[in-house]
Amino acid sequence: MMKSSMITFAAIALLIFSSVTSAISYTFNPILDYGDATESSNICEMENGQAWFGFNISTIPDSYTITSATFTTYVLSYFENAQRSIWYEPDDSWITSYTNQGNKALSEYIATFNDTGQYYKQVTINLDLSKHNWTNDLLDNYISLMVTGPIDHSHQCGNIQLSESGNISQLSIQAIPAPGAVILCAIGIGFIYRRIRISKSF
Repeated sequence: MMKSSMITFAAIALLIFSSVTSAISYTFNPILDYGDATESSNICEMENGQAWFGFNISTIPDSYTITSATFTTYVLSYFENAQRSIWYEPDDSWITSYTNQGNKALSEYIATFNDTGQYYKQVTINLDLSKHNWTNDLLDNYISLMVTGPIDHSHQCGNIQLSESGNISQLSIQAIPAPGAVILCAIGIGFIYRRIRISKSF
């Protein structure tokens, strides 16, 4: 009987601990995006033609840790195998003030991808988490991304679609609870285990 109870407890404890330590998935549509046109934005040279995407990520608790992030968007290229670059912008004030950034000095480079074909295609790009401290974004609740041309400044024009086109870009994030929550869970499981052991000894 004691052995059966311990097995049951271990299974329940494992389930609880797994739920606390597992990554949680979040998907966000931009609350604001801007370019040089209504439905799409030109992206040519790295410094000429920028599409801006602002996301509200307030549903992720501040204490969580982001473990992965991808950006999904719709692009068209006028060049064979054109390179596009994605940049992080630390100043999120343009989102709350509804200000079109236009062409702005680049900040933190977080990804590149290749854009091929004369038709709009959906692409999903992994963002490099090592290039930026994402903890700050959880605190201020916003993430600003900018997509532009090749990092070698070559002239390779294309378009990226904005929300007005109906093809909406998305930011997908996986995050895990704070270490403190994991520790509290372990302490709680240990306390329950101790109570079971004590009750079985009588």
